[in-house]
Amino acid sequence: MNTPLSWPKKLLFGLITTLGFWLLAEALLAIAGFEPTTTTTDPLLGFSRQVPLLESYQAENGIERVQTAAGKLVWFNHQSFPAIKPDRTRRVFCVGGSTTYGRPFADGTSYSGWLRELLPLADPDTNWEVINAGGVSYASYRVAEVMQELSQYEPDLFLVYSVHNEFLERRTYEGLFETSVLNRNASAILQKTRVGSLVQQFVSSSPINSNTKARLSEEVDERLNHTVGPSDYHRDDVWQTKVIRHYEWNLERMVSIAQRSGAQIAFITPASNLKDCWPFKSESNSQSPTTPSGLSQLDKVKASWEQSDDSALVTQTNAIINSDPRCAEAHFFHGRALFQMEEFDQAEVAFLRAIDEDVCPLRATTAIAETVRRVARRHEIPLIDFETKLRQYSQERFGHSCFGRELFLDHVHPTIEVHGELAWWILEELQRTRVVGGSLPSETQKVNVQQKVFDLVDDQTRGIAFRNLAKVMHWAGKFPEAAQHAADALKLIPDDLESRFLLADCELCQGRNEESLRLYDELFDVGDFPRAYVNYAELLFEAGRLDEAKSYLIPAVLRERHRRRERAMYLLALVHLSLEEYEFALECFNQLDPAYANDSDMLFLKAEAYAGAGDQQAAIEALTRLTKSEPVNFEARYRLAVALVSQQRPVDARHQLEKAREIDPTDPRLEAITLQIQALEESLSEK
Repeated sequence: MNTPLSWPKKLLFGLITTLGFWLLAEALLAIAGFEPTTTTTDPLLGFSRQVPLLESYQAENGIERVQTAAGKLVWFNHQSFPAIKPDRTRRVFCVGGSTTYGRPFADGTSYSGWLRELLPLADPDTNWEVINAGGVSYASYRVAEVMQELSQYEPDLFLVYSVHNEFLERRTYEGLFETSVLNRNASAILQKTRVGSLVQQFVSSSPINSNTKARLSEEVDERLNHTVGPSDYHRDDVWQTKVIRHYEWNLERMVSIAQRSGAQIAFITPASNLKDCWPFKSESNSQSPTTPSGLSQLDKVKASWEQSDDSALVTQTNAIINSDPRCAEAHFFHGRALFQMEEFDQAEVAFLRAIDEDVCPLRATTAIAETVRRVARRHEIPLIDFETKLRQYSQERFGHSCFGRELFLDHVHPTIEVHGELAWWILEELQRTRVVGGSLPSETQKVNVQQKVFDLVDDQTRGIAFRNLAKVMHWAGKFPEAAQHAADALKLIPDDLESRFLLADCELCQGRNEESLRLYDELFDVGDFPRAYVNYAELLFEAGRLDEAKSYLIPAVLRERHRRRERAMYLLALVHLSLEEYEFALECFNQLDPAYANDSDMLFLKAEAYAGAGDQQAAIEALTRLTKSEPVNFEARYRLAVALVSQQRPVDARHQLEKAREIDPTDPRLEAITLQIQALEESLSEK
């Protein structure tokens, strides 16, 4: 008689069996050449320590080195340094977001790159290693994770410029933060295996998950196009307060990480474009339904901006602010009016208030700057006051401290020159606080460094940088600024198709269709750009260039997916209809999402196609459904009457005629259809 196994033995047997199957599957996948997700991408968006920033390798000289992991190169510069710090070496890690990275360029022109050149000149007795660990779109909690990893590599100094991404990244990936740390780390460990990666890819490819999973794509444009964008943001003071608290907690954590690793730490305060960057999103705070919102009042002021007196503009924008004090755009244009009157101090106050009231704050707010200063004071650590230094610099150069495009390439990214000044100010502060020894480089040495850094950037690189800036502004809905960046790019790389597309699309988004069509014509004269097919075809359709529109819509239908395919298919149906290709039009209409089947425009257009194809009964059915959903639709009633006459149904036709007459008795077509119905009635009565 067999003795039953005890439950611990059953559990052990089950675990051994499962592990055996898992190892067998791993081996088979390895033989098949399937690699784990984490070898090439960061499946958890960088939020888990299980996916490291750095990976080790053996250099040709046999020394172990570490470098940026392949899956992280989308967000980080490639950096490499010895795993064990050499003697007489001081290792500096620059951490933060895209400004630290060097966007829109790269490491060499960032303040990290400038420091790499300046530090050996200031203290030549030390071997300096400056590692740029700035991550694009990285907010403070991700920067803290990066610091935690870097702390094992014998750091001497952490330079932290993490200020502009707190609200952007938290909003975009907030669903991920609702997952527990244990869950995130377990998922990361599983995805290091081939079996776990295969399961994850299968789940991600399912229709349920394909559109909902928060992920960073491999290209800048794709990431920006698929994040939530400014339209998702709404005023939420409670949420912003929580973000600031979380931010301060992360700064405290950074200080603790540095102290535990035996390194020093310095913070950098934020600076951003004040006068040449509109708020990303404004919302009216007007509570009265009878009082016009600040935005609606501001539209009237902007429409007459060029013709108005500066003092009148100040008065008008101030009045709007008094009635709607939280309208960010009102504060911005108040600042512009004050700036035009050379009231620079008041203008700066207005511009800063515009940033603080921006509902989509992609520039560091006053609260962010105050938090950086507060934490630095609390721990008595060096603070590079970038904002104050840049204010002094701007006053000396331009006579005001309302930072604009002369200092910033976009909303937050400084020019190469300003990166150099920031590096200089960092060096000054580090020497003042005795973090760095030696003396400042000479003016000749500084000029030589400037030349070396500027030589890193040619016209092609600058052009691509301006194109990337245009993409960011386009994503944010700031089309005038995006158009300017695209135009700047085309001055340097005139044959760049994407820059031409961005410029043409900016004109389209601003309602300047004729100019947009001209730019699209130029784009396709230069080369083929499939991403522009649908927009270009729509403009061609509106211009009556139907055959040309069709030639772009047919391939667009084949290459596009989801909503863009629906739009392309709908436009193709309209083109076929306009060309009296009724059967083709019906085929396109029938391939559209069934959810549109009862849409009034769809019913009307399909009725026209049915009638054109000679199927009057189907046209009557479509128009009947339309009149039931929209009983006061004159055109539907009139077309239904015409179709009923063609089917020799005078009673029903007269009923629809009378309904149409009740809606619009003045339409001149009513007389002709009345005569047709009378003639039909007489003809049938004679029979």
